[in-house]
Amino acid sequence: MKLFQFLLLFFGVLLLHAQSKDALIEKANSQIHNEPDKAIESFKKLLSTEKDSKKKIKYYLLMSSAYISKRDLDQSFKAMKSAQELSNEIDDNKTKASVLINVAIQYQQMELYSNSFENLENAEKLSVKLSDTAMAKYSMLGIIYTVRGTIYRIQSSPELALQKFQTGIDYFNKLKKSYSTEANLSIIYYNIGYCYLEMKNYAKAEISFDKSLQLARDNKATSLEAFAYKALGELYFYDKDYKKSLVYLDKAEEKANNIGDIILDQGIYLLKSNNYLALRETDLYRNYYKKYQNIVAKKQQNEFGIISKSIDDVRETNQLALDEVLKSYKILNLIVVVVSLLIIGFVSFFLYKQLKLNRSLSSEINEKFSHRKLS
Repeated sequence: MKLFQFLLLFFGVLLLHAQSKDALIEKANSQIHNEPDKAIESFKKLLSTEKDSKKKIKYYLLMSSAYISKRDLDQSFKAMKSAQELSNEIDDNKTKASVLINVAIQYQQMELYSNSFENLENAEKLSVKLSDTAMAKYSMLGIIYTVRGTIYRIQSSPELALQKFQTGIDYFNKLKKSYSTEANLSIIYYNIGYCYLEMKNYAKAEISFDKSLQLARDNKATSLEAFAYKALGELYFYDKDYKKSLVYLDKAEEKANNIGDIILDQGIYLLKSNNYLALRETDLYRNYYKKYQNIVAKKQQNEFGIISKSIDDVRETNQLALDEVLKSYKILNLIVVVVSLLIIGFVSFFLYKQLKLNRSLSSEINEKFSHRKLS
């Protein structure tokens, strides 16, 4: 039920690349979902020669989405942080709002929903300031309400989620038909289908999943097609129509073969194994359940790698901080020593002068006393 969540990160840079004219950028945009490695290389190439801060922010955010497509959350977060740092240097509401949306989606992925809502609210405040004729305004507001709807769906509030999704659809319908708009509408209807599935309204769930599938097909968005087929397979599994469920899951598996999305594969294999178990086809059940277990093991290995790298990064950061403290401590010690030596020197000089004066006075007194004694 949580497999859909990663798709939200496809929203984050819609407003930035929807109007692009450059052939390389357009090609890289189309590769984000299906060939993320190629997209990442293209964006790195663009970044290496770009001087304009706004364009660099755009490339970092697009690269962040490409990393999410291949499930590399660590690199996605780094690219997003680079964009956020650059956004602090410019005064542009559209760009700042886009970055805030990406930050919100990252927090949503981390299940830090209050942080996500906070960034979405700040993004909305900036978005509404844009001109009503600016298409980016409706793109961003559509994204904002869709992310909110997704969080409510995760929190098992499908009725409230449906309201947010409908608002998102209304905003996207204000835009001209394009690959980005249609792909994002496909994702919205996918989520709406799961709302109805949770409410056990299978008829409306099927309509929504079919709508998602059609939009994905029209735009040749292979990964979105695979998810829509997987969703329909899940719907018919719950409806206990196991053979029909397998028909859709076979199509999902075929589409997923060239994507390399382990979360998508995990969902398909688990559903197929459950279907075969229900049909008492034990050999096929074992085969797909083993595939499912292998994916889980691979996912855990990837997560451990990310966690290990994060720990190393924290350790390195802490070591740098400790080195700074020690450096400051050494400087402080040096200052203390120098000041102490100066004080000691001053006191010694003062004592020496005082001692010399005392000796002079003592000698003078003794001399006077001797003269009196002689007279």
